[in-house]
Amino acid sequence: MNDQNELEKNIIASFKQDEAMMILVFAQWCVNADLDPKTLYLEAYPQQEEKCRVKPSARTNRFKRRI
Repeated sequence: MNDQNELEKNIIASFKQDEAMMILVFAQWCVNADLDPKTLYLEAYPQQEEKCRVKPSARTNRFKRRI
């Protein structure tokens, strides 16, 4: 039973790490495309605003195209 709990903890930790990496990749893609990551995310998923882990870019004011 202990091995099962350890396996579940490892799977959850791996999932969280992968999720964090996907957020970073998405945010970098947005910055490279002159888009604000948080604005774009919330336009696609407006019901997720409370759970949104995407932070506004420190360079938000520099974006040419707004969504």
